[in-house]
Amino acid sequence: MEADATGKAATLRRLLSAAREEFARQGYAAAKIEAIARAAGITKQLIYHYYRDKEELFSCVLDDVSARVMAELIEREFDEEPTMALRSFVGAIIDQYREDPTLGPLATEGIRYHNAHPSANEFPRLAPALISKFEAILGRGVASGVFRPDIDSRALLGLIVLAATGAFTNRYSLSIILGVDSGSPDGTTYWRSAILDLISNAVAISDGSGAAIVY
Repeated sequence: MEADATGKAATLRRLLSAAREEFARQGYAAAKIEAIARAAGITKQLIYHYYRDKEELFSCVLDDVSARVMAELIEREFDEEPTMALRSFVGAIIDQYREDPTLGPLATEGIRYHNAHPSANEFPRLAPALISKFEAILGRGVASGVFRPDIDSRALLGLIVLAATGAFTNRYSLSIILGVDSGSPDGTTYWRSAILDLISNAVAISDGSGAAIVY
């Protein structure tokens, strides 16, 4: 029985990995169950044994990806001094997308899917822990006198997420504005640096002349 459970778990891991690649490459509408089965080394019938249809499989892929990337951020210790901790936090979000080329396409497809199925995802369950971690960083900065005390933490985190992922989910528009492909190595490096500086300056205490003090 234990061997059967281990075998099933391995099959499901291969299946989700193959589905993730197919959905990222082709998009939800054009993705083929046959292609996923072939890449996973299983039959199409076995996929339908585990998942009711392509939509349920896609939803599970999104949940699996969301759980993984959120866990990486939630489990990481951002224990540097507050300004560096904030920069590390923002940089970590961007770096997840830089290092995994499937995240941008899946996020784009996921936005469309979740707009039509707002309750069919894990993000609402996982988000509070991430928000708490972010607010702890800001709280340390306020307590040590380097961050402004009037920061709207929820709004700032929302802006960070939109800015950090925008290079990958809105590549066309952002590339035109930046004058460089935002998804290329040079583009992501440029965008990453710009976001880190912008956020650092936005939260920093002013020196009285209107200029932010960045430590």
